[in-house]
Amino acid sequence: MASVDPGSWIGHAEDDFTALTVLMDSGVSVPGSIAFHAHQTAEKYLKAVIVASGVNPKYTHQLAELAKATCFDKSSVATLAPTIARLDSVYIQSRYPLSLPAGIHVEQLVADASEVREFCRNLLQPYL
Repeated sequence: MASVDPGSWIGHAEDDFTALTVLMDSGVSVPGSIAFHAHQTAEKYLKAVIVASGVNPKYTHQLAELAKATCFDKSSVATLAPTIARLDSVYIQSRYPLSLPAGIHVEQLVADASEVREFCRNLLQPYL
C-alpha cells in the first residue's frame, strides 16, 4: 500500500462517516451497510493516524491491529478497546447476508465510529 497524505485518509473516512449518517437519518433499515460504514470510518481514521506518524499502514481491516500500530499510548488503546472490538466484530457480517452479532445495535456502532473519529481527529488537527 503506497503511502499517501493523511488528509487523503481523512477525506475517505469522512465520506464513510457521511454515508453512515445519511443512512441512519434515512429511516431505511440497512444495518449491514451502516455497520460497514461505521467500521470503515474507524479503519480509515486509524490509518490516517498511522500515516501521520510517518509509517505506511498494514493492509488489514482489523481495527485492533491498526490501533496497536498507531502512536496512541497504551492507556488510550485500552480505553478504545471495547469500541474497536465491537466494530471489528461486525465487519464480516456487514458484507454478507448475516445478521449483526447478538446484542449489537446500529445506534451503538454509530456511536463507536464517532468515538474513534473524534479521538483520531484530535490527533490529526494539523491535517484537518
